[in-house]
Amino acid sequence: MSPLNRLQPVGAEYQGRANQRLHEVTKVLVVDADSDTRELYRSLLLADGVEVFEAEDGRDGLVQALAQRPAVALLDCRLPYIDGLALCALLRSDPLTQSTRVILLTADPSPDHVRRCQQRGAERVLVKPVPVETLASVVRDFTGEPASSAGPQRSAGAVSQLPASTHGVAKARSHERYVSTNPPQTPPHLRCPHCDGILQYERSHVGGVSERHPEQWDYFACAKHGAFQYRHRTRKLRPA
Repeated sequence: MSPLNRLQPVGAEYQGRANQRLHEVTKVLVVDADSDTRELYRSLLLADGVEVFEAEDGRDGLVQALAQRPAVALLDCRLPYIDGLALCALLRSDPLTQSTRVILLTADPSPDHVRRCQQRGAERVLVKPVPVETLASVVRDFTGEPASSAGPQRSAGAVSQLPASTHGVAKARSHERYVSTNPPQTPPHLRCPHCDGILQYERSHVGGVSERHPEQWDYFACAKHGAFQYRHRTRKLRPA
């Protein structure tokens, strides 16, 4: 049966199921060890009108998922206690959370790692740093179509990441969010906290959750230690 046919009302029983689905899709679980990242995702998702639950480690993430039964779970791969891949597999195996749409976020774009994410049941793998509008778009897509308890559907394992070439500005829809190599605030000159080498500036994400709360995140790279993110508001440098 086509998706269009599935949406045709067939009576009170259908309406009850539809109302239940609409209630479920308002819940999104964000599991990330970094409080700034959770705050960013939470603000972004709240602007879209969903109900957001948070956890800072995989163990608490599992508890929240079983209690809230979210429509979508955003899981960072690097989590304390239970990592994102293991948590994804647990959500897939439990009858209470089999229908949760799982998005794994990772800093490792290698095919082997992406394949492991797919095998654990991730429906999308987003390579960090992820433009917030890309993340919001994926969540919107997933809240519109419940997953099968059998596991990933047609979008399983799809990988999204910002193209290597980002000259100029890539505009986003909400609150003038965009990615630029010529941001309003000049990126600082930074050194890698691990090897003290000079970090190479790559791009910036500009735009907060409202016009009154502008934000800027600069992204840098170290040849030895990978990607880093610098947040101007907090002046914090952290692995991306």
